[in-house]
Amino acid sequence: MSKTLLFSASALFLVSAIWNSIEYWPSKPQIYTEPSPAAKIIYTLAPSIYDPPEEVFFERYSGLGEVPIIRPSIILGPHCRKAMFLGPGTEAHLYSRSLCNMSESSASQVLSLFASRFSSEPHASFLVSPQAIDEMMVIAARGEIYLPSSNPSFKQFLDETWATPEKWGAWSTSSTAYIRFKAPDVLGPLIVDIDYTAFLAGSHEALTIIPSINGHDRSPIVAKPNNIPSNMVITISVNELKERDGVIEISFNLDHPMSPSQLGISPDGRLLGIGLTKLTFR
Repeated sequence: MSKTLLFSASALFLVSAIWNSIEYWPSKPQIYTEPSPAAKIIYTLAPSIYDPPEEVFFERYSGLGEVPIIRPSIILGPHCRKAMFLGPGTEAHLYSRSLCNMSESSASQVLSLFASRFSSEPHASFLVSPQAIDEMMVIAARGEIYLPSSNPSFKQFLDETWATPEKWGAWSTSSTAYIRFKAPDVLGPLIVDIDYTAFLAGSHEALTIIPSINGHDRSPIVAKPNNIPSNMVITISVNELKERDGVIEISFNLDHPMSPSQLGISPDGRLLGIGLTKLTFR
């Protein structure tokens, strides 16, 4: 091992150890279905240096919670860089907290084909290149309505700034949340209908949302209180569709998201901002 690689690995483990000691301090509630910040760093920046126990990887990254391991299956880790096949068997189903904006069908087909070489193994880890992730980016379909449980669902448009979608929708869990996709065509403007609700409770009475298209801010939106269903309509011009080779990034900058634990509602420490319930392109 080269000195540079050894130093990088040592530094990474040191940062991970410090972060884990803070994140998993004894007084903090332990959550077995949430990945630690240190694990996210390792599996994103240096996914080849550590292979975790299969039950840990399944609990943290399948998005299914504390349930028995499903076999055969493929589990994707943070930012989809590390994957684990849990076998033996063929026709493995893909599970993940985020699809990193990959098409559900493309990711399932490609990763299942890749994992087929391990079909007789109880488990095996493999890496997914950033280039492969980019090539499988989802293309928005005009006239399509995407729901949390539809097939395909809106999960493929979300990244790790969102919680794992539930039956009703998905919460944003960061001060900035992102939706990414490739434009279906440049024949005319693309209209994006976004149905959502806002997390406002207790003393947390206001939330301002600033949508942005590829870094260009739109007018601020003041969220409605009391979980009132809301809708925002974003029109993306032909010129914007042509930028970045057709890749569109919609960001939602949230002025002050809060967690249920900060408000004394529950132990949930996630910063909840908006809850996405439906996504429509036309």
